[in-house]
Amino acid sequence: MSSLEILSRSLLEGAGKQLAYSTLLAALVWMICQRLDLRAPRLQLGLWSLVTLRLVLPPGLASPWSLRALFAGWAPLDLNVSTLEMGAGAPGLSSAVSAAPSTAPTTQLWPLVLCSFWGIGSLLVASRMYSRWHRYRSIAFSAPPLMSENWQGLLHRWRSRLGIRQSVLLVASDACSVPFTVGWLRPRIFLPLSLAQTWPKEQVEAIVAHELAHIRRRDSLWIGLHCLVRAAYFFHPALWLANSRLDQTRERVCDELVLSTGAIHPRTYGECLVAILRQQISLPGTTGAVPVPTFAQDKRRMSMRLLGIVHHRPSHRSHRAAALILPWLLGLLLLPMGSIEAERGNSKESSLDTLATSAKLPASSSEAAPLPWSSPLPGARITSPFGFRKSPLDKNSESHRGIDLVGPKGAEILAPADGRVEIATELLEGHAKLGTTVLVDHGNGLKSRYAHLGSLLVKEQQTVRAGQPIAIQGNTGASTGPHLHFEVWRDGEAIDPATVVGKW
Repeated sequence: MSSLEILSRSLLEGAGKQLAYSTLLAALVWMICQRLDLRAPRLQLGLWSLVTLRLVLPPGLASPWSLRALFAGWAPLDLNVSTLEMGAGAPGLSSAVSAAPSTAPTTQLWPLVLCSFWGIGSLLVASRMYSRWHRYRSIAFSAPPLMSENWQGLLHRWRSRLGIRQSVLLVASDACSVPFTVGWLRPRIFLPLSLAQTWPKEQVEAIVAHELAHIRRRDSLWIGLHCLVRAAYFFHPALWLANSRLDQTRERVCDELVLSTGAIHPRTYGECLVAILRQQISLPGTTGAVPVPTFAQDKRRMSMRLLGIVHHRPSHRSHRAAALILPWLLGLLLLPMGSIEAERGNSKESSLDTLATSAKLPASSSEAAPLPWSSPLPGARITSPFGFRKSPLDKNSESHRGIDLVGPKGAEILAPADGRVEIATELLEGHAKLGTTVLVDHGNGLKSRYAHLGSLLVKEQQTVRAGQPIAIQGNTGASTGPHLHFEVWRDGEAIDPATVVGKW
């Protein structure tokens, strides 16, 4: 396989895990938030942020305190591309089903094509979001500032109430019909000119206070980061749900922050929302995500906000602290979904459990056999190399984690390097598809496996030397003809045998 094909397959495998993990997390968060209903918007915002964060973290992230570590046997999370493609079977089982002599495999282009469409789609979504953000920014930076004493006094009062130290510029024009905020280092609050000139003072103050709450929370920065994740996983339904709930709860948190100051009565604040709702204000470019904090939203979200305002109760400091701490604690429990054994890389069962062998194996010896190795079947013909291929049995695409070699009838299989026989059996318990199997430990994390053998010439725990016969070529297990299925593993990961064998 080419390096591009290997890279594209790795990307798809990682994306498959991310989609599965984030979907599970989104389902759990949704159930929790359904129980909370209108309560604890800060906590809900933190919980939905975990779904986005899960898509940013490495798929193999593991922790001894995670839910995955507590339920170590949670097999459905051991995902890879081959299991997704085959639709059934444990990872690695298909690699043991080897082919008889066949034609040389051809490079499959579907991973490259799929990754290309993914990249192009992400770029298109990102460019669309950027153009919208740039449109809002251009409107705000071209609008004249409101520098009168009344406006500056309003800004100063609410900056003091919300604890905002950075300078904020208030601007207004008729270029847009909704208020919004751009920037987080030097933020600007935009007000429609008609709103600034004709609306009651109390309602204008409510809008300015709400936008300042966004600035206090650095929402422009967080929205920008979320937009990057949206662009990368634009096709993910769980992320669509998470983004919708994030937009909704973010506005409710700002509403709560303003009302908690006690400077604006909930009724006045609600009347401001109703006034915007009556005018049927629409945002420019409402067909997609809005990349800036804004007071106006669609009718459904505005209705939810009105219910939250009606039922607003001053929150205790302890409740606010809990809303910050609980998402972090749940994140420590739920975000690390990788296998702790795979993360450590030296577990007794980590290496060949994922390789379709359930036998308990002794630790590898510390002394390694020299490289390169010799061929286990000198002069044999390679009929199926390492990598993805069509299964010779069901014609589905599968991960072939070894090399198939065909030699003369009755050919001896030779040890490619010095080592110790760990497994030598005619029936590997639970994995009859492998047929007669030999596993040799060569030290320093390197192991070799031989499947579909005819007869055995060695015993378990026997020391072997390079070139020593260990078995006879056969046709046992799930096989379509006499051949050798040869695998090499390094630290629990299958590698291409061609990288360690000098000459076939």
